[in-house]
Amino acid sequence: MTRSRLVLLTNEYPFARGDAAFLETEVPHLASAFDDVVVFNYPQPGDEELVAMPPGVRYGGSVKGGSRRRALGRLAVPSVASRLLGMLVREWRAGRLRGRWRTETMAALASIKRGRDARLRAALREPGWRTTVYAYWAAGAGLAVAGLPRSSGPVALRLHRYDLYEEEQRSGQPLRASLMNRADVVLAISEHGRDYLLEHYPEHVDSSWIELSRLGTADHGVQPQRVAGGPLVVVSCSSLTPVKRTTLILDAVHALSRSRPVRWVHLGGGPLEHDLRERASAVADAGLEVELRGQMSHDEVIDFFRSTSVDVFVNASASEGVPVSIMEALSFDVPVVATDVGGTGEIVGEAHASGILVAADVEPSELAASIERAFLERERFAPRETWRRLSDADENGRRTAQVVAHLTPRRKGQAT
Repeated sequence: MTRSRLVLLTNEYPFARGDAAFLETEVPHLASAFDDVVVFNYPQPGDEELVAMPPGVRYGGSVKGGSRRRALGRLAVPSVASRLLGMLVREWRAGRLRGRWRTETMAALASIKRGRDARLRAALREPGWRTTVYAYWAAGAGLAVAGLPRSSGPVALRLHRYDLYEEEQRSGQPLRASLMNRADVVLAISEHGRDYLLEHYPEHVDSSWIELSRLGTADHGVQPQRVAGGPLVVVSCSSLTPVKRTTLILDAVHALSRSRPVRWVHLGGGPLEHDLRERASAVADAGLEVELRGQMSHDEVIDFFRSTSVDVFVNASASEGVPVSIMEALSFDVPVVATDVGGTGEIVGEAHASGILVAADVEPSELAASIERAFLERERFAPRETWRRLSDADENGRRTAQVVAHLTPRRKGQAT
């Protein structure tokens, strides 16, 4: 009897960081849908802690692209040279080599190297198994997809934000034509992402094999009751990088603190942390309390929401997929004020009864006014109901697992 195996390609999972926070809720459903799940990730293996994996799920190892010198040396292998040529011809036909041939060449060599990893090939070729490949990202270990032969079995390719939108990478996204060519289904985490695919890659994707596959978060309960008379508690959660625009949030809560006491808590660290601390020190006063918690684990973030009464959650990003941090806040029944970027508007806004959606180019004063309105009109919103309807990880993970488990190769002629 043929048994079913899923080869899952991730960035960090099952290491206890990065995309582990997303995959821990989805992997149990994948384990239920397959007899065996083998996980390959991208970082070099070390002494890092592994998360607890469900029965039937095991870690296969880390796949890496190797150095540039080694990559170029592999061109002496005929099968590698032939595969590389085929991928570059596909990208050339798609008009994606002009001014970026070096980027595409190195990405293709990395893809081939990852696809030829001995442990990965053994998992794909073991007799007696019907194998499906699920790349959680179109980057990292997921780049191996572009170099996999059709004999490896059907492929599901999930696209988020940094691995989808061309403007997220200085030199654009690599191997778009080759990745789409090899995928049998593309899982978009938002309607915005699905529309982006159809608009930017019309020759390589078809609406019939793009699935809307939303992310989600687990049910961690609700936050404590608010204590009357305290400051307005505003919380944000993100890495401290330019795209997250946390200085815009600081300017907004500073403006808001002129009319009422405000406590702003930011969860997350990053390269701009020192600068943000200096800016916060310059404006914090009796009316504005600023807490920059720095880098936190996912469990620490959840514990914060479990123990803290939060009035409004804010996301001021310039670019997003559909933020899991917003889903977490909704699950705790916290109204959200967020910029209308990416797929954020698919879960945030008055039409969803989850909060207020503001323009991507919102001014600090406008953001401050929206935060205050979300607080004053709290009874109009039902964030937890929005989470239950759109962002429940248990339900969304079950749907994704079924799509992947029943995946079949596209008919010949549909691939580009």
